[in-house]
Amino acid sequence: MSKRHSLGKKVAAYVCMPLLFWIVIVAMLAGIYLRFLHPYVKPIAGMFFTGAGSVSEQLELDSIYEGPVWVKEGTVHASKVTIPNLGTKYGEIRCEAVGLQADLYFGETEEILKHGAGQSLRSLQPGFGYPTLISAHNNKDFNVLKNLEIGDIFVIHTAYGTYEYRVNETEIIQPEQFDESLLLEENPSLILYTCYPFDGLGYIYRRFFVYAEQISGPTVVFESEGGAQ
Repeated sequence: MSKRHSLGKKVAAYVCMPLLFWIVIVAMLAGIYLRFLHPYVKPIAGMFFTGAGSVSEQLELDSIYEGPVWVKEGTVHASKVTIPNLGTKYGEIRCEAVGLQADLYFGETEEILKHGAGQSLRSLQPGFGYPTLISAHNNKDFNVLKNLEIGDIFVIHTAYGTYEYRVNETEIIQPEQFDESLLLEENPSLILYTCYPFDGLGYIYRRFFVYAEQISGPTVVFESEGGAQ
């Protein structure tokens, strides 16, 4: 065997083989990270670090709600309805059957959900004829939804009227399974959701959804003042 060939084998043994070994180790660690650890890294990091430019960091909560307006029927002119800014409390949501009473904010950032329930910006406020989508934490305000039954009544108080909804369906799904087209239907319903299971910790893959039909509440109209009640 030539000296050159022997030298090549030594190079392979002392350089290439260890390099290949570490490539395999790194690939295995990357696979373990992506399969098992990645879903937990962001939530855990969020407990200790907050981006300087994040909405939660800069959001200052406000309120335009001073108490319930007990108007359950008829119409209310749009000029009397204040469209809230992000982070503004504009009402409260209650369900006597499960002991729920939470402040209702516009938006659903982490900062908002620390203080109450949040209406998704993808939906409209009650009274505008379309679904209202609201979320809250499973280990805080919406934990009581685990005791919910079909037929239970939710009440949303706003500064322009009171809205009542009757629960007609619940389901447990992956977040991406929610049918976003429901929010575009002319149907004044209420949709609630939270993480599931209710007492789960860390990153949770499933969501608990509640669907409720509106049974009372004033309709927001855009006609002239003279034509609205």
